[in-house]
Amino acid sequence: MPNTPATIRRAVLGYCMGPGADIYAPVIEELFSPLGLVVPAPEGELFEALTVSCGSGPGFIFEVMQYWQEWVEEHGFESDVARKMVVQTFLGAAELAAKSADMPLHDLQDRVVSKKGVTAAGLQSMRELEIERALRYSFEKAVLRDQELARGTAKD
Repeated sequence: MPNTPATIRRAVLGYCMGPGADIYAPVIEELFSPLGLVVPAPEGELFEALTVSCGSGPGFIFEVMQYWQEWVEEHGFESDVARKMVVQTFLGAAELAAKSADMPLHDLQDRVVSKKGVTAAGLQSMRELEIERALRYSFEKAVLRDQELARGTAKD
């Protein structure tokens, strides 16, 4: 299950093995590891979660990035500068998370948030708007579509 970040060697690639095929796992991991992180997952709910979070995930992230860029442009920045700002913000946060792998994401977030500050106000609004709920709902809709496709009952 590769995805487009494989083109820059930053994908999360999932695979599942049939019964008795575990002996091929090292070959699969060696073959695909140059493209990114290789993750085994049994068929079913775990593989669906991997598919949605990592296969579809870049599409979800690009959606958020588009909103972000549009907001920055609405506040006066040229499109090319706004895009660079958004991309760098996401890269910086992702790199910081990668380099702080032993630190939970909420701890990294706490380092950015000042009580009664700008970030705290924005996060409070996101929580009031139930952004988490909307994202989870979107993920579940994607899982349902994945299940339809797997059963061959998908409608256009």
